[in-house]
Amino acid sequence: MSSTENGVEHLVHYRHVLVGIDFSSASRSVAERAADLARRYGARLTLLHVIEHFPQDITEASIPPEDLDPTKFFLAEGRRRISELAIEIGFEHAEQLVLLSAYSARYEILRIAQQSQVDLIAIGPRDPSMLHQLLGSTASGVFNHAKCDVIVVQPAS
Repeated sequence: MSSTENGVEHLVHYRHVLVGIDFSSASRSVAERAADLARRYGARLTLLHVIEHFPQDITEASIPPEDLDPTKFFLAEGRRRISELAIEIGFEHAEQLVLLSAYSARYEILRIAQQSQVDLIAIGPRDPSMLHQLLGSTASGVFNHAKCDVIVVQPAS
């Protein structure tokens, strides 16, 4: 990748890639693309899953058993799934963050990106069939407000 400044072309060298993981069908494609880029640039890779305090869409499979603390359940499940994903993409040493937040996933992705000096965020649409309709989504919010490069990955079909 390159950028042009004052008519001079500069090669962009990514040092830290952050991947927003929501465990949707697009997550694996996004993580694979980000891992590939991290390998090419010798960059750090961080996998981030944000559990919103008031999730809007929760599947029945995601509801914790009655005898478990929901916070502990969601955090443990997120850690297990993100660890499995890191292994699947061959990047076991990636930093793996699972956050429970009162804020939106968009807010947390942008906060972590700035705090960790991320220079590329990789994210995918929650609903791959709606890639062209990102308005109002986490991906759109990250894309429009990030202070670094953002790649929105269309999942493999």
